[in-house]
Amino acid sequence: MATRDAEPPTLNTLNPDGVGPVVYIVLSPDSSASARSEDDLPGPERAVALGRALGLLLARREPVLLSLYPSVLPSYGELDPVAAPLADLGIVAATATPLLSRSADARASQVLTEFSLLASGVEHPIHAATKNLPTVLSWPIALTTAEDAALDTTPLLSLPTGETVWGESQWLSLWRT
Repeated sequence: MATRDAEPPTLNTLNPDGVGPVVYIVLSPDSSASARSEDDLPGPERAVALGRALGLLLARREPVLLSLYPSVLPSYGELDPVAAPLADLGIVAATATPLLSRSADARASQVLTEFSLLASGVEHPIHAATKNLPTVLSWPIALTTAEDAALDTTPLLSLPTGETVWGESQWLSLWRT
């Protein structure tokens, strides 16, 4: 566990027989959470530990599946430690402003935190496997790639832009409900 061990586990530990691929799944912690017990770390400290482990995995060029959550740390002038290692790859994750949308009818207006999307029409093996499967993104984070990025990217999912979708900086009270 990244909050207790500085180094990610080795492939010998995870896959001693060397059978099949190993992909590290990294799930961001809730940076607004307090410690749940005396032995636990508060959310910001868990984010720092996880960011350090993610940085090591990316430096070793390990395959990683990363799920980002919104982060309170940028609102205090700090970098989100989980998203920070992506900058070395030329990817900027806007974890301070998760994407929300508005839905309104004659009776009410509501803010939505989930989006159901289909993979865009790109040529990619993942697209071929998921092209007709809706994917639900909960509290999605906008990703952009710098022009001088160190890697090629293939966006598989994208939100339509418009006045009903925006990056929200005042999201914390909605997050807690």
